[in-house]
This record gives sequence, C-alpha cells and structure tokens, in this order.
Amino acid sequence: MNADTIRSQVQADPRTHDAYAPATRVAVGRYAKQRRAEGARWTQIADEAGVSTTSARTWMLAVEAQGFRQVVLVDDSPVVEVVPADELVITSPLGFTLTGCTLEQAVAVLRSLA
Repeated sequence: MNADTIRSQVQADPRTHDAYAPATRVAVGRYAKQRRAEGARWTQIADEAGVSTTSARTWMLAVEAQGFRQVVLVDDSPVVEVVPADELVITSPLGFTLTGCTLEQAVAVLRSLA
C-alpha cells in the first residue's frame, strides 16, 4: 500500500461522530507498521496518511494486537432478587419490622401504610 492510496482512503472516510471507520483505522495501522519497518518516522507516516501521529501509533498497536474488537457491556445482575418468604424482612425508618410475609403481602401492607 502506498501513501497516495492510504491518504485517499482517509480523506474518503465518512467519519461518523468524528471517528474514523474501523476499516480506515486498520488500513492506516497496517500502513504505519509497514512504514515503521522501513524506518520512517512517526511524523512522516502521519503526514503521508493524513492523520495525527497519535492516531497512526494507536492504530498500528491495535493492528499488532490482532485488530480492533467491539466491546459490549452487559449488566447481568437481576432486576429483582427473589428471596424465600421466611427470609423476607422489611424494616421501616421508624423501626417497624415486617417478617414472614410473601412479597405480595408485604407490598399490600406497605401500601396501606402510605
């Protein structure tokens, strides 16, 4: 890949949310890796590709680390914890304690107090 090809790809990138597409980052990373192996300096690589030196270095490191990966965070914690009725204990701020009820019964009692 040559400098003109990589610069054209960078310039044609749509840059959604001010970020380059993964394909562009991988291409620049591979180009930077090739140019570094040839002895080029980071400023020269960045100028040729049309990106910052930080981007060129970061994207090259990502390519060396087997590429970019999408990360999805998932909250697996339960919304409601189910406890057996004999373990259900509700203590009010005034010290009133409710025990031995089902969840539905406890909700009914608490609603009647409101």
